[in-house]
Amino acid sequence: MDIAAIKLELVRRMLAVRDMAILDRLREVIDTQVEDDDISEEELAELESLRAERLRGEGSSYSWEEVQRMAHDMIKR
Repeated sequence: MDIAAIKLELVRRMLAVRDMAILDRLREVIDTQVEDDDISEEELAELESLRAERLRGEGSSYSWEEVQRMAHDMIKR
């Protein structure tokens, strides 16, 4: 299984999780595994900007079907 397929599988599984404790643990694992060098300052600024938009209710959102389609399109490339 390639990395894109693994990521897609994990996203699908995380979307099904409803237990906040599990989501908190997942966040902790991901946060501890991401090295500072993995994300550039520009990428971090973009992520923060997108988060701020979402919190203001201004950001784009996608249905699960749209997310699946986009993920499958990315895998095909």
